[in-house]
Amino acid sequence: MPTTLGEWKARINDWMGEIMRDGILTDAINDAVESLWMAVMKANLSLMMGGPVTLSIAAASERQQLVSIADPSAQPNGTYVSGGSFGILVLYAAHTFVTDSGSETKLSPINGPLISAGNQYLRLSVNLPVSSGVPSTGNILGVNYYVGDAPEDLAKQNPVPVPFVNEQAIMVLGTPVVPFPQAPGPPSENTTGDDIFYIRKLEVPLTSGGFKKWEQTDIDSQLMQLMSRTIAGTSEFQNYCYDLVNMRQLEIRPATGIAFPSSRYFYVHKPRRLRYDNSTLPFFNFTSEPFIREKAMAKCHYANRDWDDSDKMEMRAAGTLLEITSSVAQMNWAKDQYIQPYMR
Repeated sequence: MPTTLGEWKARINDWMGEIMRDGILTDAINDAVESLWMAVMKANLSLMMGGPVTLSIAAASERQQLVSIADPSAQPNGTYVSGGSFGILVLYAAHTFVTDSGSETKLSPINGPLISAGNQYLRLSVNLPVSSGVPSTGNILGVNYYVGDAPEDLAKQNPVPVPFVNEQAIMVLGTPVVPFPQAPGPPSENTTGDDIFYIRKLEVPLTSGGFKKWEQTDIDSQLMQLMSRTIAGTSEFQNYCYDLVNMRQLEIRPATGIAFPSSRYFYVHKPRRLRYDNSTLPFFNFTSEPFIREKAMAKCHYANRDWDDSDKMEMRAAGTLLEITSSVAQMNWAKDQYIQPYMR
């Protein structure tokens, strides 16, 4: 089964018997993934659940940005290697982590000034993030490097994210640094929360060993208005309400009276719009290949104005989707004690 966007593009071209435009293929595959996600989410929400995610909420907080990838805390490694015909370079460098959709963390600490001896290339590297001693990329696709001759003039130097190879993302600047604004500057916010659809549950651990659930409501609801007029005390049993605004920002009322360093939330996962050929498609816990192929081909035929072929592939995709949702719905039966057969 194809696992990356690039592999899927090649597979669809094989099935179509022609080379489709890259943008059409990318949109068609992403549309198919989103369509499948919506259907499976309705059939069995638990398959789309993510979490628990640990969230540290400080005292007096009224707003919390949700992210899938934390901002890098260490600066990139920077050394010079022989080569080129440059004069003496004085550069500053930092990096961000990037997802399949191109969303990024904020900038790492800046390494610099990095001073060369002349006729040297700048070699930058970032180690794979480590969690509890076990290397894990999580949702990280690669690294963007931002380099400039001053900390305030950093600009992105790689057109696509630099991937991790043997747990390192390495880039050597073999050409002069592209200055800002000829190249993009660093992101102003962490946008990696683009895979969060909504919060299913938010809870905080209690010293007694239990958990207290916070109430979710609409930002303009009567309950939220009432909570906005209260002042939180220092009890861990204090009641709080929250709403997820702009898909990745928690608004909390009242402002927290104490810190909650180990709060956690469960969320409904949303597939990202894949942007790069080495981006990995979701849905490995059930058979998704036939539907994605047929739905994407229907979109491609439609783009070529092959109306009849598009309609036929849409019908095939609809039948395949019914099979998938039937099998997924079976998971809702306790311990699969009852079998609901379905036929192609």
